[in-house]
Amino acid sequence: MEHTVVTEEIKRIIPQIWSFSLGSELVEKEEQSESYENGLLGRITISGAWEGEVLVASSASMVEDIARRMYHLKDEEEMNQEQLKDVLREVTNMTAGNLKTVLPEPCTLGIPEVTQLSHECPFSNITLHKVTALHFGNSCGCFTVYVGKS
Repeated sequence: MEHTVVTEEIKRIIPQIWSFSLGSELVEKEEQSESYENGLLGRITISGAWEGEVLVASSASMVEDIARRMYHLKDEEEMNQEQLKDVLREVTNMTAGNLKTVLPEPCTLGIPEVTQLSHECPFSNITLHKVTALHFGNSCGCFTVYVGKS
């Protein structure tokens, strides 16, 4: 049951975040559609009645598109690494915050952390018990949400 509730909530909230917050569309994908090498990984803990983490992996091209939309930047305007990390922190926080509404209470969110990815498979060294992993994408790149229990 937990898998179904979490999966359905992720399927509901990710397209909403993209549509309402970023003015863009995303579609669910069966699998990771491109490499995450040089992309970013957002990670936030959830503690309390439900213990686990939400991880958000994004291709470099997707993070850049999110940053351009959030900061209202033109194509020729440069972005720095901190801006890219900030937008993935925000997306990770929005994802976990929305997911928290369907988890047992009380739960609290940690502070999102973002790291640079140096390999194609961002979840290969995760020690969490997988609840779900869903892939999304559009013409700008790909994005995966991984939810795991401690």
